Amino acid sequence: MGELFGMRPEEIKRAGKNPKEVASRSVVSYWAVRELGMSETEVARRLGVTQPAVSQAVKRGERIIEERHLKLKKD
Repeated sequence: MGELFGMRPEEIKRAGKNPKEVASRSVVSYWAVRELGMSETEVARRLGVTQPAVSQAVKRGERIIEERHLKLKKD
């Protein structure tokens, strides 16, 4: 995941409003909730944010994924 945005996994979890960090957390949140079936609460716990923050990130992530034509690679 980090390679999509040129970031290490620990950077994605880091608190901050850097656009690259926000975009990567949003995409991770979207894929975790919508594609992998995780609860927003579980994603929030793993990312160290609140559940409402994950809810907003999922919406933002959907837009980013559509704009950039990203796909979740399932191995």
